[in-house]
Amino acid sequence: MELKYLTDKTLLNDTLRLAKREREISVEVLHHLNEIERRKLYSELKYSSLFDYCVKHLGYSEGAAQRRISSARLMVKSEVVMEALEQGELNLSQASAMASYVNNFGTQDIPKLMKLASESGSAKKLQENLEKKKSNAEVTFSFSVKLSGEEMKLVREMKAELDLNDKDLLLELTKITIPPFQRPSRNPIIIYLAFYRDWE
Repeated sequence: MELKYLTDKTLLNDTLRLAKREREISVEVLHHLNEIERRKLYSELKYSSLFDYCVKHLGYSEGAAQRRISSARLMVKSEVVMEALEQGELNLSQASAMASYVNNFGTQDIPKLMKLASESGSAKKLQENLEKKKSNAEVTFSFSVKLSGEEMKLVREMKAELDLNDKDLLLELTKITIPPFQRPSRNPIIIYLAFYRDWE
């Protein structure tokens, strides 16, 4: 390609135009990857996963493939992320770093993550800030436990005696150390209750 005959202005303008087009194409690729994954078309080509397809069929390096897949999946979860990628406010490395956090803690923090990405600048700095945020983050989860009438009665007695709510009671129970020989193959909560009853 002969570029040496271009004027400075033309060269700069062309580069700006191509960079913008490059971002647009990158986002188009992400949309296509999402649709390929939705249809599981990679399996028709005998690939075990979208990642395998990206590396072996599209020729991406493993890192480049993972960044695109993570960014594509995050883009599905958030239009804000999609628009930021389209406008060049967010790059694939930053989006991939954010995706790891969102997978663990949910999408509710995406606006804050976008601000953090802007303030961090580089993907490496963003990753460092996200690791700090992860270490200080509160994880919300829920589960159900089937208790007998006797076990439920014991739970109520413990809550009343210790003046604890459900969350604090569970946290207290997890501090109890049960010798290995006392650990039957039962629900951990039931084991804690049984241990508490014996200890009483």
